[in-house]
Amino acid sequence: MTWNANGVQRDKYLLPTFLQQHDIDILLITETHLKLNQRFHISKYITYRTDGPNAPHGGVAILIKSEIVHSYVHSPNLQYLQAVLISINSVNERIIIGSVYPPPSVPLTEQDLTALLVQYPSFIIGVDFNAKHINWNCRLNTQRGKTLHKHANDHDYNIYGPLTPTHYPPSVNCQPDVLDIFLHKSDAPIKYITIINELNSDHNPVLAIVDLKPPELPYNVRPPTTVNWRKYRNILENSVPGNVEINTEEELETRHIPDEQFAFMSGRSTTTQLLRLTETITTAFNNKQYAAMMLLDVNKAYDTVWHTEPVSSGKTLIRYISDDPRVLTFDKNVDCTIYSKSAGSKPDLWGAEVTFYSFNFGTDFNIAMLTKTFSCLHHVKPLTTLVLPSFQPKWHDVEIYL
Repeated sequence: MTWNANGVQRDKYLLPTFLQQHDIDILLITETHLKLNQRFHISKYITYRTDGPNAPHGGVAILIKSEIVHSYVHSPNLQYLQAVLISINSVNERIIIGSVYPPPSVPLTEQDLTALLVQYPSFIIGVDFNAKHINWNCRLNTQRGKTLHKHANDHDYNIYGPLTPTHYPPSVNCQPDVLDIFLHKSDAPIKYITIINELNSDHNPVLAIVDLKPPELPYNVRPPTTVNWRKYRNILENSVPGNVEINTEEELETRHIPDEQFAFMSGRSTTTQLLRLTETITTAFNNKQYAAMMLLDVNKAYDTVWHTEPVSSGKTLIRYISDDPRVLTFDKNVDCTIYSKSAGSKPDLWGAEVTFYSFNFGTDFNIAMLTKTFSCLHHVKPLTTLVLPSFQPKWHDVEIYL
């Protein structure tokens, strides 16, 4: 469906019911009149939009059901046209779906039409070019209509409009006519086109029924809502050997390192891993298959890494005496052995082994997490605690220097 909204916010609360009643899969909107920072969303639909260069004037958008598999397509560089594009796959082709609009004050040029359409072998695009021609059921031919009609003949695509007017101008001196049309070049035929006399714009929505057969999915792309962790654990226990016997370096490389291992290997790098990933996705796309990926964020995996060898030394800058035996008591100039600097995304959280004094425990060494600071007047509260074998210490302000 294509629709010149003449300001989509006006019908924002009517659209959900309208789309549901008519079971609209894709809505192509022109003249959205949205401001650059203005939010627009319809439940159960994904919205793509290109706001006009002089927002809140002009602007185009696409609303597509969130359950339809599709991808966003970057629009080519256009001088006068405002465009937003997506693509969907049918059994035999990849079809570009788009919404395009030029303001009435700018010309409709063959250069823009060529840049928009010629690079795509298949497309269905809803437009309001303000271009009239009797070939798509207008009352007369205008210069814009002649330009568009010639371009369609030269580049072998069709233009379809409904039998009844789509635009009813508010002025009594202007007559209704067909302005909202479809540019079509695809093996998926448009079965019929009709208007729906609803919503509050001076343009009626134009509904096109397309005989589009989506490809059969090779597997269920929707993941399960729950994970059977017990089954997953059993699979790991039965499939991953607990004690791998490795006798030589060659045996390690040939028998136990998978082909997918690229890091820390001679002749390989993360760059070659990215090339392999790109090749896998491209091959699946060319074969009309789906490539599944599991992406892990390992940033937090290093929050508690503890080095067995010290990385530097330090001393406390302040003295702290506590009456509570559960609180570490530090004297000034106490030696600290630093084992880690930063923890994940917290560069100010260091790991250290420090001499502390306790009235109940005497002098002892224990591991504690210290907050690094370089000012003896400014104290920073540590963010986390570490449970020690004998007790859980409370935290106090402490500073160290290197």
